[in-house]
Order: sequence, then C-alpha cells, then structure tokens
Amino acid sequence: MKVSKNMKVAFDYKLFVDGNLVDESKDMPFTFIYGYSQVIPGVEKNLEGMSVNEEKSFEVAPTEGYGEKREDLIQRIPVDRFPEGSNLDLGQVYEVTDNEGRPMQFMITAVENGEVTADFNHPLAGKTLKFEVKITDVSAADEKEIAQLLGFATSCSPTDCSGCSGC
Repeated sequence: MKVSKNMKVAFDYKLFVDGNLVDESKDMPFTFIYGYSQVIPGVEKNLEGMSVNEEKSFEVAPTEGYGEKREDLIQRIPVDRFPEGSNLDLGQVYEVTDNEGRPMQFMITAVENGEVTADFNHPLAGKTLKFEVKITDVSAADEKEIAQLLGFATSCSPTDCSGCSGC
C-alpha cells in the first residue's frame, strides 16, 4: 500500500533545523490519517506515494511548514501585567487564552525597561525544516476513525450521517 488519502500512516522521523536535531520519533512512530491536515503541508506532500520501509530525506520551506515569522505576532507587555513572582526568564513559554477562549502560547524573548517582549510565532516559524523519515506502516483508515477525525459522532460515518445526532 502507498501513502494516499484516507490511509493511516505511521512513520519514524528525525527533524533538523539549522543542522541540529530538534525532534525525533524515538521509540514510537508518528501516526496520522493522510489528507486531513494533521501534519504540516510539506511533510504530507513529501510522504505521498511512499510505501512501508521506504526512507526519504527532504526539506520543508517555511511556507509549507510553520509559516514565515510575523512581526505582528511579537508584542510588548508591561511587566506589571504578569502575576507577582512570575518567571520572566528568556525562553520561558507561557500559555494564555484569546478572546474566544482558545489557548495561545508565547515565548519571552526580552525583558527590558519594564516590558516583556512576547513572541506568539511558532518556535519553528521562518525556519527551513529538514526531515529524515521512514514509513513503518500504511493501512486503510476505517470510517469510524475518519468520522472521529472530522468531529462526527462515533455512530456516524463520512458517507452516511443517518445514525448521527447533531450532524
């Protein structure tokens, strides 16, 4: 079987940024269903058509990875807006919620003149990513897995919603 739409794919990977290993699958392959944007576009595109035990190295440009670094996502926040005793060290990551209650993370990149510089960009934004991958399994995803992925009730399927309540 080859990696294509509606296939459950498992793969081992190593991720390098600027020549440094920054992440790897180690003892458990990364698993996803192809075609549903569960991985960055550049990875999905490069895995298409691969088979079990096939290996490949490829680069992913920022536009197909975590995007370009955006200056509008870097903000200055007065130190007094942080709870007393907060760890305001460089590289510290904080999680806040936006106006809709969704979690957002930022990294402290500077603390000076009574302000914290908060970078809301993904840590890998603007970076070219180099992957080394090996496909460990490819199988057809069943309708229940796809339905759950799409947010349907577990009795629902993407082709028949007659058993759903609230589709």
